[in-house]
Amino acid sequence: MRVVFDANIYVSFILTGGEIISSLFNAWQSREFEVLISDEITAEVKEVCDRFLRRGTITEESVKETLWRLDHDSRRIKVVSLVTRSKDVKDNKYLSCAKDGEADYLVTGDKKHLLSFNQFGTTRIVSPKEFVEILQKGI
Repeated sequence: MRVVFDANIYVSFILTGGEIISSLFNAWQSREFEVLISDEITAEVKEVCDRFLRRGTITEESVKETLWRLDHDSRRIKVVSLVTRSKDVKDNKYLSCAKDGEADYLVTGDKKHLLSFNQFGTTRIVSPKEFVEILQKGI
């Protein structure tokens, strides 16, 4: 199973380590699915983490650990498709990665834009809670 995470998933993990988000990261670590990443997604994760670092909301160690996982435990996709479906142009990078990486799922907390699509090509767009339920059911 191939999965794209929105930057808000990585940041939520760093900020809260909540039960649902931690379940996702544990399943990723257990290789229950493969995370797809692009240079554009990595750049956004770094940018958002830098903002929280400047505020003192997160630690540099937690950011380094997450970025290490992005570099070593995910498959980097060379994005060639230019997708313009989302009204929020910053979200199109996730759709492009999902398309070019032939992702089964895009996991996001973005209710306003991405989750409203439900599906993009063959990629299902789901919330973290929905994805945990999918993993539990073994779909």
